Amino acid sequence: MGNAAAQPADGEVEVTLPQGKLGVQFKDGVVAVSVDAVSDASSVKGLLLPGDVLVSMNGTSLGGRDAETVARMLGAASGTARTLIVSRVIAEAESGGAEAPAAE
Repeated sequence: MGNAAAQPADGEVEVTLPQGKLGVQFKDGVVAVSVDAVSDASSVKGLLLPGDVLVSMNGTSLGGRDAETVARMLGAASGTARTLIVSRVIAEAESGGAEAPAAE
């Protein structure tokens, strides 16, 4: 039986991340953490896009967490497969967030 929480909703995309560093920077938004930048050398370039809003990782909600915490969570799981659910519906209110460290 599948975990319904792991299934993307309409407007959401499931992204399987490779092991290791991602080369992605995140920023705090008004309501959620979003992708700020993806390095040209990143293994997820084209999979994660600037403005993607992070919904969950491996079925765990990322809501209510800041960019630094999300980056640490992704880094701590870098030795295993990671699945992100991201929303590509970008609210105008997301602009202006503070930058945070890149994910490991």
